This record gives sequence, structure tokens and C-alpha cells, in this order.
Amino acid sequence: METRGSLVRRTFMLEKAMNSDRFVVLTELYEKPSCNMYTSTDASGNIRTVMGNNKYSLRKIVINKENIILIRENSQITEKHKNDEIGLGLSELQEFTHIFLSCPGPSKSSITIVGSLSMVTEKVTGFKENV
Repeated sequence: METRGSLVRRTFMLEKAMNSDRFVVLTELYEKPSCNMYTSTDASGNIRTVMGNNKYSLRKIVINKENIILIRENSQITEKHKNDEIGLGLSELQEFTHIFLSCPGPSKSSITIVGSLSMVTEKVTGFKENV
């Protein structure tokens, strides 16, 4: 269990990191673990698995810029959003970007960020570019 003192210390360290040039605060779109999955049988007796709505959510994240190895447009999620498959009440013009991060060993991690490629690139690099 976290004590009040350790919570204050962790909050201070997070604020200090966010004010550093090495870190950037972004909004991540992530897929929630699905507990809204169920099976149903149609009139013909076919069994199908159905996923409930709102399987996506948003959260603020802090990324160390030095760990970013690739940034690219996430057209697949943007298309899902245009087809109203994300369901978070975002603007219909909203775009999404994929960030790949280096990890220890040969693996890599990726996250989906709310924002266009040019907006995310500007936040990460500090330079406005026409991407």
C-alpha cells in the first residue's frame, strides 16, 4: 500500500520528469481487456462471438523521447474511428499516430497516440514540420 509521503514523492518526480526535455506527455488510445465478450446463437443455430462496445479508452502517458525509434500514421485506427468503431466521442476528423519504442533485447513496443503525425512529431521534436 502506498503511503501519502511516497505518493507525494512519486507525483513530484513525475512533474519533474515532465518538465524535462527528455520526456513528452501524450494521450494514448489503448484497447481495454475485453470482459464484454459473449456468444450468441442466431435463428439458424449459428454460434458467434460478439464483443461489447467501448473496448477502447484514453489515458495520459509520459514517454522518454530517447526511446522512440519510429513514428508513423496509424491509418488502420483512423479508419476504425471514421467507421465509428472506437466510440469515445472524439471529433470525426481525429487522426491517430503509431509510436514504436525501443525495449531491452530484440523486441520493440508500440503505442497508438491521439493526434496527427505532424502534431505528434512536433510535440516530440519541438519543431513544426509539414509531414
